[in-house]
Parts: sequence; structure tokens; C-alpha cells
Amino acid sequence: MTEAKPVPPVLSALLQLLRQRYGDRFDPEAWEEVQKGVEGLAEASAMLRSVPLDPGDEPFTRFVPYRGEG
Repeated sequence: MTEAKPVPPVLSALLQLLRQRYGDRFDPEAWEEVQKGVEGLAEASAMLRSVPLDPGDEPFTRFVPYRGEG
């Protein structure tokens, strides 16, 4: 059996808020999926915050030359 990761307090509070507002709309299996989704978003946002950016950094622009129709 795999050991469950501890849920950070901020995520716990967010999940509690969601359960208070929308608890009557989902069954227990659906709430597991909601929790997985919220945890995934939290992980992704933590990874984005970990990327160091300088004030002068600009967004990446993808250049694709036009080669005509065809």
C-alpha cells in the first residue's frame, strides 16, 4: 500500500472551502478526483514559481516562417 502525502494547510483549507460550498454536488469518488486535480494544480503552480525570472525577461515567441500555402 502506498503512503499518502501530507496535504499542506493551504490546500487543506481550500479543499474544505470547496467541500462547504459544493459538497452536496459530488459523491466521495468525485471528491477524490477534485482533490487530485487541486493537488495537481498546486504542484504545477509551485513548479512555475520555482523558475527564476529577471525583471527584463520577456515571453518566448515562437517564430514559424510562412512558406506559402500547400
